[in-house]
Amino acid sequence: MGIQLSELRQLAVLAVLFYESRVRSVDRMAGLIRAGLENLTLARNCINENLREYLCATESMRRRDFNRLIKNVFASQDLRQQHIGLLFKTYLEKQTEAAAFIKKILSGEEPGGPAELEKIVLQVHLSHREREMEICELLKDFQNEQADCMRALHRLLNKPGRKLPEFREMLKNMVLKQQTGIEAAKAITGKIQNTAAGFQLAEARC
Repeated sequence: MGIQLSELRQLAVLAVLFYESRVRSVDRMAGLIRAGLENLTLARNCINENLREYLCATESMRRRDFNRLIKNVFASQDLRQQHIGLLFKTYLEKQTEAAAFIKKILSGEEPGGPAELEKIVLQVHLSHREREMEICELLKDFQNEQADCMRALHRLLNKPGRKLPEFREMLKNMVLKQQTGIEAAKAITGKIQNTAAGFQLAEARC
């Protein structure tokens, strides 16, 4: 036996409340991570300045060469942050749109029978829950990578002996990690957009 209309409406109401609460929860988490990244960036910049002074003074590295290498890393990090920002924005927009559309069906502003409403609620719930978990994991990974980067630079600064070869290799690996992170963000954004496209088709049929 399928879900009764009264039960379905109750489920839909709970789903709306869930979506709205998750938007606020994910938004708060992203705010905390942004604040943490800002602190890490300040610490990283300080370490980079100390490394530049050391490498230029003791290992004959030109300042412009150091700045060029660091610029490449920062550019890849900035690009990754842009893709994560787009991903986060897309997720929140689609989550909000889903909640608003279900509200319209419940209020009678949009046509839709019990079967269609059940299908939309379940589809949106499952897909958005999965995307939320992926986004949270992506944000945490990015934060952890930035912390690892700062610790690695700090360790290198305090390490005795030559630092330039390891520094170059470290920066190369950082750029590769950023590129991997960019592709991961693009993939999740694509999943959200594909889910939204399917949802819009369902909305058009109502």
